[in-house]
Order: sequence, then structure tokens, then C-alpha cells
Amino acid sequence: MQNLWRESFEWADLPLWRKVLIVPFVVLLCIVSYRPFSMEVDIYTTAPNKPVQETGQIIPVYVNHGYLRYLTYEEAKDYRYWNDMSPVFMGASVLGMVGVVVTYRPWQRKS
Repeated sequence: MQNLWRESFEWADLPLWRKVLIVPFVVLLCIVSYRPFSMEVDIYTTAPNKPVQETGQIIPVYVNHGYLRYLTYEEAKDYRYWNDMSPVFMGASVLGMVGVVVTYRPWQRKS
């Protein structure tokens, strides 16, 4: 691997605190990746494909490559929130992981 200063180093050279700091970023990435996927699968399999006035499922959303499903207002709000915010959280976690790795300076390591 190389850092920002094009100095080469191995994963084993990283201090333990940097490796430990990467773990929360990986966990965040897994959580924010799983939640929208899980919601989309649930909506695709359980939500009606026609509006249902009696249950309040009248808000249209597109899931699974364009299939139209209808949700209640609260479900649609939650679904749209996760679809809008998950790229932000995923990007932040990836940038955090990359930042922890590429800012390492091997010459600063104490022997």
C-alpha cells in the first residue's frame, strides 16, 4: 500500500490503533448498506402494486429496478430517508477508512 506521500508500507506495519479505528467504519458501512437493501426487498415482496385506500398504502415508490409499489406515508418517508442518506453515510465511512490508512507515515512509527 502507499500513503499520501507515496511511501510504501504493509498492512502489518499499521499501528493497532489505526486498525481498531477502521472497525467502526466497516460496521457503519455494513449497517447503512444493509438497511436500504432490506427495506427494498421487504417492500417488493409485501407492498401492494395497486393503491389500497383502506390501509393507507397510497404513496407510490419504485423498487427493485423500477417496480411500482404503494406504501403508507410513514413507510414511504422512512424508505426515502434511507435511500437519500445511505450514500452519504457509505461515502463517509469509506473516506474515513481510506483516510486512516493513507495518512499513516511509516517513518513516524516508534520501534
